Amino acid sequence: MHIIYTDGACSGNPGPYGCAWMIDGVLKTTTGLIPGTNNLAELEAIWQATQEIEDHGEAVIYTDSSVCVSWLTKNIPCQYHRLRQEMWNYVQQHDIHIHFKRIAGKNCPQAVAVDKAAKAAIVKNVPVKRKLTEYIAEQNDITDEELEDDVLPFLMGMFPGGLK
Repeated sequence: MHIIYTDGACSGNPGPYGCAWMIDGVLKTTTGLIPGTNNLAELEAIWQATQEIEDHGEAVIYTDSSVCVSWLTKNIPCQYHRLRQEMWNYVQQHDIHIHFKRIAGKNCPQAVAVDKAAKAAIVKNVPVKRKLTEYIAEQNDITDEELEDDVLPFLMGMFPGGLK
């Protein structure tokens, strides 16, 4: 059984966010590519950790987010219902069993570590367009020309208000 600690942090609400999770003592982080809320950061940290559990695996996930525990264990409305559904589809497809535990982080060194890591993962004052394009180029091994000609017009269509 895996022991997992998760946390998310946000600078502004909404704003840039970071996520951290510790799975079996290994600490990992990621940065949100678009502005999000603290609840999104918390849920994203749980989702990232879940994807590291092997097929037929079992885990206890400790989080300080009572909102996310409620969203994931009760059939209540969730503003991030697509992410929640994607996570539960993944869990079912891979036959993963997860037990959620709410934890107050101040007295738990692992929870303190993921809290600090999530805050450190926040990338502040970096334009969203630059973060998205750098991520897409890195993940897909595409040229700057392909990025400018194909990807950016697509992204601008997704965000009618524009990207900065």
